[in-house]
Amino acid sequence: MDGINVVLLGAFVARVQAGLMDVEQVPIPYQELVLSQTSTG
Repeated sequence: MDGINVVLLGAFVARVQAGLMDVEQVPIPYQELVLSQTSTG
């Protein structure tokens, strides 16, 4: 996770889980990580 901001990642995951954002709206470098975080719960 070199260069990945953990706080931003957490914020994106929370917004996707709350239905406020779609994964497609997440910046590309974070999309795969957000998908892995939301699919595992």
